[in-house]
Amino acid sequence: MINYNEPIYDPFNKRGPTYYHPANDAAINLIAIQLIYRDIEVLFLLYKEAKENHVKKLIAKYIIIEILSADRYICNLVNKIVSGTTGYIIESDLLLKVKKLYKQYKDAKKKKQNDLIAIRNKLGAHRDQLDLLTISELWDKIDFKAIIEIVRTVPPLFNFIKDLNVYCWTKKGYDENEEEVIAIIQPIDYSNIKFIQNKNEKE
Repeated sequence: MINYNEPIYDPFNKRGPTYYHPANDAAINLIAIQLIYRDIEVLFLLYKEAKENHVKKLIAKYIIIEILSADRYICNLVNKIVSGTTGYIIESDLLLKVKKLYKQYKDAKKKKQNDLIAIRNKLGAHRDQLDLLTISELWDKIDFKAIIEIVRTVPPLFNFIKDLNVYCWTKKGYDENEEEVIAIIQPIDYSNIKFIQNKNEKE
């Protein structure tokens, strides 16, 4: 029997051998956003507890790195949803809501995007050989208020798109002979369900 009442596999909390795993690009992007955002929340707590300016700037730098990591997955997922390339149809009113929330995210991000990329590329993920004045200017570009403004737009977008009917999941289970079986859970095709209901009503 396959137990469908189980959580999604979590690298830090829930590592059950039969827990759910993402099985299409949409689900892979969704989980990546969730995990990265959770890391950002932890970094925010560390920032709040920090006392020294250097420590605060250092933590903020790593928040920037995570924001840009999440950005790739956010853009990938939204583009798949909007373009219809998830393989599953989304109703037009839901798409309009996705576009609205995504625009709020993009508007907040674009104000500081160039600075964020420069900080990540030159001070964060890589350390360029720069003169001390340039290094100082990059550290000065770390604007925590702007970081908060960007991060605040992610939960409304994520909480909406996570409920869309576009995600596939896979999980392990065992049959009556204790043989391992794999279940794939795909989105429900509501259009077919409505068709069947209408057909039954006519009869």
